[in-house]
Amino acid sequence: MTYIINGNKYFLESNEWIYPPKAHTDLLTLEGSKSNNTKKCNSGLMEMNLKNQMFVLGDIFMRKYYTVFDRQHDRVGFAPAIHKSPV
Repeated sequence: MTYIINGNKYFLESNEWIYPPKAHTDLLTLEGSKSNNTKKCNSGLMEMNLKNQMFVLGDIFMRKYYTVFDRQHDRVGFAPAIHKSPV
């Protein structure tokens, strides 16, 4: 999935926003079937009813992209996050 913000592309791999069963039980469950066995996965993305053409990127996005909020100049900046250990 790619977010395009001010012409810049920010990519999330599917394994960064889809979790195995029971990893996050409060998230939306997506179901698919293979033969008679049902396999499930959980999506880290969810719908929200927001106004004024606003959106929330959330912790999944901010885990991969370091986020700086500059309230003085009313802007937000992103850069690839660097982690000492795998997230």
